[in-house]
Amino acid sequence: MRRYRAQNPERAARNVREAYEANRESILERQKARRVALKPELAEYARTYYEANRERLLAQERARREADPETFRNRRRRYREANPEKVNEASARYRARRRGAGSVEVGVSWRTVAARDGMCCSYCGVLCNESDGRRVAARDGALRWVCGPTYPTLDHVIPVSLGGRHCMENAVLACLSCNKRKGARVAPPREVSAA
Repeated sequence: MRRYRAQNPERAARNVREAYEANRESILERQKARRVALKPELAEYARTYYEANRERLLAQERARREADPETFRNRRRRYREANPEKVNEASARYRARRRGAGSVEVGVSWRTVAARDGMCCSYCGVLCNESDGRRVAARDGALRWVCGPTYPTLDHVIPVSLGGRHCMENAVLACLSCNKRKGARVAPPREVSAA
């Protein structure tokens, strides 16, 4: 077989392509099943490989970014537009770490707090409206999200800047106007009566 491939490289490549096209679906299914079965081992391998080659990989990434910055900007922009919730949550975790919130809980967003407490503002009681926001074109041509006064936001009862934690126990839902008015002060949410 090896000798045949060496003597007829074009024909061998064509045979492989034809076999792949004829069995494409089953090949993709087998590959997917194998990836799922090997997911823990592959993740461990990737982690150890990255740790062993961290400096070299970062240098390669930096060189690629410097050689073609436009591609990386476009890729980041597309990701941010496709995953606004993930980006917002990651940004909130980053800001919380920078402000000194020791442990930062993953999964804390206004959506998770709204699922826990409902869509009412914890301070004024108004019904928060997710559709009270829209994308507008900025001067640089990028799309920006502009929120209205009843847009739901995540608020920390004890602000992170004052030592509060970024966790579900310290998070409440607040409309944008109440969150801006409260600022970095400690203000207890209103008591919701059980009616």
